[in-house]
Amino acid sequence: MNDKIYVGNGKQINSWKIGISLCVSDIPKEWIKTGKNGKKYLSLNLCERKGGVDQYGNKFSLEINTWKPEAKKEDYSDTPF
Repeated sequence: MNDKIYVGNGKQINSWKIGISLCVSDIPKEWIKTGKNGKKYLSLNLCERKGGVDQYGNKFSLEINTWKPEAKKEDYSDTPF
């Protein structure tokens, strides 16, 4: 399991809008990926805070999506040796 990398917070503005604040200085460069179109991308998760609303009214936290697929293990069970 990967450690969470928090890079911002969010507040419920109204019934359909969440305002977020992203701290660009906290983003490790290795998580910024270059797409096929040459543009830079960062995958994020907007999560409801487990502790509820904080002292600043933030109900959400913004974290880098650090999920990576597990490496496939080769299956040699049907090899003759």
